[in-house]
Amino acid sequence: MKKVVVLSIAVLVFVVVLGFVKWDKQAQQNEIKAAEFQAEMEEQKKKEFDSFSTLYQGLLNGDVTKIKLIGDSITAGVGAKGHVIPDDNPVLFKSEGETYREADYEANSWANLFRNYTNRHFPDVEFINAGIGGKSTVFANANKEKWVSDKEDVVFVMLGTNDRWESSSIKEYKSSLEQFLKFVDSKSNLMIVMSPPPALTDGTNDRFNFGMKDVDKAVKEVTKKNKYTFISNYDAIMSYSEDHDLELKELLQDTSSHPEDPGYKVIWEHIKKDLTLKNSGYFN
Repeated sequence: MKKVVVLSIAVLVFVVVLGFVKWDKQAQQNEIKAAEFQAEMEEQKKKEFDSFSTLYQGLLNGDVTKIKLIGDSITAGVGAKGHVIPDDNPVLFKSEGETYREADYEANSWANLFRNYTNRHFPDVEFINAGIGGKSTVFANANKEKWVSDKEDVVFVMLGTNDRWESSSIKEYKSSLEQFLKFVDSKSNLMIVMSPPPALTDGTNDRFNFGMKDVDKAVKEVTKKNKYTFISNYDAIMSYSEDHDLELKELLQDTSSHPEDPGYKVIWEHIKKDLTLKNSGYFN
């Protein structure tokens, strides 16, 4: 009888031990699968991160501290509903008796849409819209030390609309643009160069020495030569107009050289797509 009990206990112990061994082996296999899955996910995440623009990577890593926009009235936001330059807004700089201030923060300009995105998703990043109406690369080079500080972080540059009359030729504009961009590049961690959108005023004024298509071509050539990051807002507006069967006057003012709210939105969406800018929680 005792032998039977002992044998039964032995069998029971064997079964328990065998079950534990199998369970332990299964647990190890599960751990291995989980580790492999985690490694696979991390690899996919790394590949996706590597596909992001330098700007978006910097925003995600917390490396970007300031974004500055340098441009003319299209950067300032003229043409957007409600655009003003408040008397109490921050001073950008003073030159030859003029005081230049930052434009409003509410109008639906591409700059303010960008500002809203940055404030919402990366609130620690300082955002400065240094767009000044009526200015060109000629003005930019004459005031470069005032418009650009010694230690800039991310700088967007979009100039050329007013060079149609400020520069005597497209060759002069290219030279002036290249000179200014070289200076900005030397003072910033990341420079992004953009060509302005088309203007319905092209061909309507004898003082224009060239058109916006020429400006876009010149910016493309300069940025390609110097390997600068480039975004064509000219192509963005033209493509959107064609793809959506819209007349340009539905996006742009027909009495001046500025976009209206729909055109500014197209420009911002194009910038966001080109620079892979997503919501802050997208990559968590």
